[in-house]
Amino acid sequence: MGQLADKVIGALKAVEQLQIVTAVGKVTVSKAFEPENRKIDIAPDHKAMVTVIHLAQGDVINGMDEAFAPGQDDALREFHERQVKLGNEIIDRNLKLLTDMAKEIVGIFNQEKDAGMP
Repeated sequence: MGQLADKVIGALKAVEQLQIVTAVGKVTVSKAFEPENRKIDIAPDHKAMVTVIHLAQGDVINGMDEAFAPGQDDALREFHERQVKLGNEIIDRNLKLLTDMAKEIVGIFNQEKDAGMP
C-alpha cells in the first residue's frame, strides 16, 4: 500500500489550501487547474480581494484593496464573501468525500490482506 498511500498523501496536500480571488480589471490566470503551478497576475493598477484558507490548520488570511473597504464597494465585497461561504461548503463536501474514500480504501486493503493477497 506504499504507492497508494503516497498518492493519497499527495492528493491531500494538493487540496490543503483553498484560494478565493475576486479581482476587478485586467487579470490573467495560467494553469488554472494545476494548483501547484497556477499563476494569477493582476495588473498593478487593478483591485483585488484574496482569501486563503489552510484546511489542515484552519488559518484564514484575507487581503483586500482599500477600494473594497466597507462603504466603498459593498456589492463586490459581498460577492467575495459569498464565494468564501461557497468555498467552505465545498470544503465540507470534499472532506466528507475524502473520509468516505479513505474508509473504502482501508476496507479494500484489509480484505486483500485477509485473503492473503500481496
